[in-house]
Amino acid sequence: MVGGASLVEAEHIAVELAGLIQAVDRYRQMYRGTGRHDDFSLRSDLLLRSGAGSSLRHRMSECQHSDMTTLPKVPRRGLAHEAADLIRQAIFSGDFPPGAPLREVQLAAALGISRGSVREGLALLEREGLIRGGWHRGTSVIEITARDVEEVYTLRSALDRLAAVTAQAKAGPAQWAELDALVEAMTAELGDAASAPRLLALDIAFHDRIYEAADNDRLNRAWQAVRSQVYLFQTRRVAFGYEHYRERVVDEHRELVALLRGGDREALAHCAEEHVHTARRSLLAHLPPDSSGQKSSTT
Repeated sequence: MVGGASLVEAEHIAVELAGLIQAVDRYRQMYRGTGRHDDFSLRSDLLLRSGAGSSLRHRMSECQHSDMTTLPKVPRRGLAHEAADLIRQAIFSGDFPPGAPLREVQLAAALGISRGSVREGLALLEREGLIRGGWHRGTSVIEITARDVEEVYTLRSALDRLAAVTAQAKAGPAQWAELDALVEAMTAELGDAASAPRLLALDIAFHDRIYEAADNDRLNRAWQAVRSQVYLFQTRRVAFGYEHYRERVVDEHRELVALLRGGDREALAHCAEEHVHTARRSLLAHLPPDSSGQKSSTT
């Protein structure tokens, strides 16, 4: 563990280091374009070798040899990740529906960031399978076809089945209480003129908790790889058949919690799969046939 004093000292060092860097930068600005590079180098060197600089180097060395080295690295989220978050949410909310173009220049202006950051954010969303792009065509939100639905929901049914039976074996009362709380939040939402986006957010959060309870890193990464597509597809399923979704959302999730608490592995596996297939059938009922002319199976 790292003591509070060490953390405070680290913060002080960071502030002082920032001050020194700003001072060096002021000297750089002063001598820029004057040809007096030697003066700039000398003043900067004197500053860094001064009492403040020496003290700072000594204290930094002490921190490097302290138990602070056991701290995990703090994740850094740059503008690209922030851009990805905002664009993803705009896609989920319907501001950019399936097939809608995503233009770097317009997004950069709307978000107040560079095109480069937008481009990196779009690359993240493309890896999630939420958008498509290429040299011969612009970037756009994915279309939702019958084939896409079959592929995504078939994969999800296998993942959800494995997550549920694994969580049943590993998790306990604390995890079940979290799921109960989410079901109760869904129930309360239904009683307050339910908002479809809020219900869906609770729905996805419920399944996130099951994957967390399964405590399998690779399984959770597989879920995260398809999660954005599932979320998008579910927004369309809810939009097409909100009453169908509204009537089932609480009961289906309450049944899952009850089976997770019990010991019937096969009943839980079947329920987890059927929960996904119900959503698949509901969405497919509102989509045109795929290119082969087949609507797809309804099992």
